[in-house]
Parts: sequence; structure tokens; C-alpha cells
Amino acid sequence: MIKNYFNSSEIQKNLLVLIWGTALAQMIPILLQPILRRIYEPSDFGLFAIYTTLYGMLVALANLKYESSIVLPKEDAEASNLLVAGILTSFIFSLSLIILVYFSNDFLMNLFSFPIELKKWLYLIPLSVFLLSSYQCINYWFIRKKAFKTSSLNKLVRRGSEGLVQVSAVSAFKSVGLIWGSIVGDFTNFFTGIWQLRRIHFPFKSVSWKSMKAAMLSYKDFPLYHAFPSFLNAISLTLPVLILNKSYGEEITGQFDLSRMILALPLALVSVSLSQVLLQQFAEFIHLRKSLQKLFFKTFKLLILIAIPGVIIALFFSVSIFVFIFGDSWRMAGGMTQILIISYAMKFIVSPLTVSFIALKKVRWSATWQVLYFGVMVSLFFVKIPQVNDLLLLYVAIDIVFYLLYFLLSWRIVFNYEKSIPL
Repeated sequence: MIKNYFNSSEIQKNLLVLIWGTALAQMIPILLQPILRRIYEPSDFGLFAIYTTLYGMLVALANLKYESSIVLPKEDAEASNLLVAGILTSFIFSLSLIILVYFSNDFLMNLFSFPIELKKWLYLIPLSVFLLSSYQCINYWFIRKKAFKTSSLNKLVRRGSEGLVQVSAVSAFKSVGLIWGSIVGDFTNFFTGIWQLRRIHFPFKSVSWKSMKAAMLSYKDFPLYHAFPSFLNAISLTLPVLILNKSYGEEITGQFDLSRMILALPLALVSVSLSQVLLQQFAEFIHLRKSLQKLFFKTFKLLILIAIPGVIIALFFSVSIFVFIFGDSWRMAGGMTQILIISYAMKFIVSPLTVSFIALKKVRWSATWQVLYFGVMVSLFFVKIPQVNDLLLLYVAIDIVFYLLYFLLSWRIVFNYEKSIPL
């Protein structure tokens, strides 16, 4: 299907490398789930979901979105300075987080009704934030250099080390073995990325304070108009975990986390991989003043065709599939999947196309959407709905409306670009 829709052999090759690499990496946690779901309790996964949700939110803000700009400069020297600037920014941000957690630990615990077991783990969130956000900068360099095999290999290394610790740590760490596995995976990922930068001869000599300042100033729109809205968007995407924990408890949160993890698999396999390839390709086309419209709509059609079978399977068979693979105690997660599938299908289709905002440096439009989406999602935190399924239905309705709007905005900026290029 990919070969039929993309005439460019380079796009086919890069996309297939990323998809296969991501698929192999994702197979590790997926194959381990039947084991992990039997040796850990739903409440353990609820605790893990809260931890990963918190640091996932903060990662979106940590390097002020300078990682997104690394693909865009024509010269490697400028891009290398953006990479180092992003890592330094993430380091300063993470240090600030440690101070914040130290002085507001009890306040955060009470505000979000976190389980008491999470209190000591809040202090490790800044470390997780630094490791993951710094690696994102490194990974965008790999995308810039079309080192998609390297990017895929790193996913395998990360998931392998994470899964090994999660399975083996249950006897020593009990419920928090899942969190330890995540931290070890992030450590391995970051230091593997640093080693690979050296292996592919990253131009460290091009980096200087003066050049970093100049590069950061050239791409100031990213921290000014992209960083905070992206942070709000990350909160919006993960807020349901906090809402469910506060309103319905850890066990329901654990059920939702399994559903979310399975539904996010196609996003990780295809949607995220395609986003990375598209961003690199869009940036290259823009430098050459070539049309984006044909590639934009080919991608859109391909994603719809891939999404349709998944939606049908989830709507009719998700409960029986979840019970068969994970056990009867996870039946509720299957029911949640039937509700959430339309929302995740919309994200799967639309998300890759929104890299056009970054490639065309129209991040203010994306920022406006993210702020509006955040405002609506936050309102769910204050809505009291007795039945969890009713809350999920409202969540899905919001996603359908907003992601349709996101697609229309993406198409509009591509259309405007088309009018500006020579015939």
C-alpha cells in the first residue's frame, strides 16, 4: 500500500525502515503485556500510568521545542547548535523541576489525589524528563541526516532494556518495577543516542555559545509560539489519565491505560514514523520550492485506508480480544477500546499531516488550535460524570470536532504555500 501511494523510492524506503523498526520495538512491550498484566495488579499499572503521564506532559516543554527545528536549517552547523541548545535547555528545565517538586510535593499530591505510593517517585520525574527530551533532540538529528535505521535501532534498545527490567524487577520492587523499567529504558536510550552521534561524526566543533545564541534567535518562534501550546496539547492528550484517577481510582485508570496503550500502537507504528519522514521530506521540498499538495493528500488517503480495518476490528471484537490475551480482569479495557477507537483513528489520520505547521514555520496556527483544545479538555476535569463510559464518550466527541478542525487548518496552510511557489 505504501509503494502504491508514494512514488518516491526514498520515501518508501525511509518509511518502511521506520515502521519495521518501530514495529519490532513495540513488539517487545506488546509480547510482554500478557506476562506483565498477570504479575502486576491493575492498580500498579494505574500508578505507572500516572508517572508516565506526568513526565510525558513535561517533556513537551523541556527543550522549548527546539528539537522540532533541527530538521529545518540548510546548514548542518546551525542545526548542530540547535541540538546542543535543546539539550542544555532541557537540563536547566529539569533542574528547575527538582526545586519545584521539593517545595510543592504535598500540594501536588493533594491537588490531583495521587496515590501515596507516588510521592517519592515525583523526585525522579525530572530525571525522566531530561533523558527523554534530550534524546528527542538527538533523534531529530538522525531524521535530518536520514539515519532512520539508527532511529529504529534505538527504539529496540530502549524497549528491550525497559521490558527486561520490568519483568525481572517485580520480586525486588513489587508495584514500582514498571517505573524502574521505564527509567532504565530512558537511560539506555539517551546514552546510546550520544554514542551514535559520535559514530556518525556529529560536528561538535561547529558548536559555540555565539552560534547557539544566533540559532536560537533565528528560530525564536518555536519557544515563543510552539513550546507552551505543545505543552498544553500534551496535557490535553494525557489529562484523561489524571481525570480518571481523581474521579474513579487507580484500578479504572489501569484499565484505561491498557486500552490507551493498545490504541496508541498504530500511532507509534505508522503515524509517528510517517510524521518524521514527512517532516524531513516537507523541509526538503520547501528548500527546493516544490509542491507539497500531492504528497499531503496521498498521505491523507493512505492513512484513512489503514485506519478503516482497525476501527472495524476494535468496534466488534476488542472485548473478546482483551479477555483472551490479557485475562478476564481486563474486560473493562476492551469495552473502553470500543469507545475510544474513533478518537484514536482521528489522531492517527490527522497527526502526521500537522508537521506542515513546523515545516512551513506556521507554528502560531498550530499554537492557537492547541490552546483551544487544552481549554476544552481542562473543562472535563471539573465535570462530574458518574459513569466512566459517559465521560469517555464526551472525550471522543471533543476529539472528533477538534481533529477535524486541525486537518482543515493543515490543508489551508499547504494550500497557501502552493499559491506562493512558481508554476
